[in-house]
Amino acid sequence: MRRSKLIYAVFAFLILFIPIQLSACNINSGKSDFSYVAIGGSIAFGLGASSPEKCYTELLHEFIDKRTGGAKFTNLGIPGITSSHLLLLLTNPQKFAAAIPEDNPYASVAREACAKTTEAVSNADFITVCIGGNNLLGDLPNYIQGNSTKTEESVRQFTADWPNILKAIRQLNPNAKVYAMTTYNPFRQGDMLPTQNGAIDMFTETDKLVRTLNASITDSTTVNRYKYKVVDVYSYFITYKNAKKPLTHFYESADIAKRDPHPTDLGYYKIFELHKEIALKNVQ
Repeated sequence: MRRSKLIYAVFAFLILFIPIQLSACNINSGKSDFSYVAIGGSIAFGLGASSPEKCYTELLHEFIDKRTGGAKFTNLGIPGITSSHLLLLLTNPQKFAAAIPEDNPYASVAREACAKTTEAVSNADFITVCIGGNNLLGDLPNYIQGNSTKTEESVRQFTADWPNILKAIRQLNPNAKVYAMTTYNPFRQGDMLPTQNGAIDMFTETDKLVRTLNASITDSTTVNRYKYKVVDVYSYFITYKNAKKPLTHFYESADIAKRDPHPTDLGYYKIFELHKEIALKNVQ
């Protein structure tokens, strides 16, 4: 029972963590009213950063601001939302606002985003999107132990939502450049968790779902139809091996129940660099 609770605690943190992002525009334009909009969950919002300025979206804004000579930034990141929430926010923000629970710690953030979303996305030149991590939560502890299919259903819902999210963005704004960031796996390869039924390879079991999410994001048909660029954060994080300078907070605590999968300042900086690299390659 104790181990079961620990597994649930781990994935309770996962619901707040992952991201996607959208593609790049002419950041050398010198356009005085250039606008950057960030969409997504807790990573777009900046959870885990030591200060707001360390979040990759803020770092991107600083970079774009210097390249354009002045850029407006609107952060629509809302911790805890799933792909279905983001789709509703883009297509019916009033309905999204009405569904926000009063006791939600980010209720005010969500309501502010609802008020800004349609106008901000419609007028944006440069958009980043970070979504999908919260779809992993579902009933993941039971899924890993082979006792549930709810998490698989949540991930399948992401695959249905993703093209519609891009469609909604393009309906609001056909011309903005969009970046979509892949979801990373916070577990280290070979990370095992003992259970009554034997040890569970947490990385491998979680990675099956992460790869399914990312397959939707990187799908060439969707990329070509909605004209966005993929920022491959997953591949960078999975090959990073410097445990002394971690990219996430996940292994800072020995207590698995207190692990936080959000990026460290270094992780956010690397995510920013990956976005900047793609943006510079695609300057018009």
